[in-house]
Amino acid sequence: HKEHTNINEEMVKTGHAWVHIYYCSVHPCDQWYIYQKQARQRGIGFWQYKDPIPPWIWKTSDKKKSSFGKK
Repeated sequence: HKEHTNINEEMVKTGHAWVHIYYCSVHPCDQWYIYQKQARQRGIGFWQYKDPIPPWIWKTSDKKKSSFGKK
């Protein structure tokens, strides 16, 4: 483990976490949105899949229609 590593930030950078628009409104979130956009542009993490669904939408939708795992 790296000293002073923010795991949330690292997960967003690598495309393994979303920045939640409702809950993330403090200073680091601005930078996290940039990291999320970069991960998406690079097609890394779950951004490699077609139409990934944010967890806050997935949990309220018909889970059988999820595109997770489809490229």
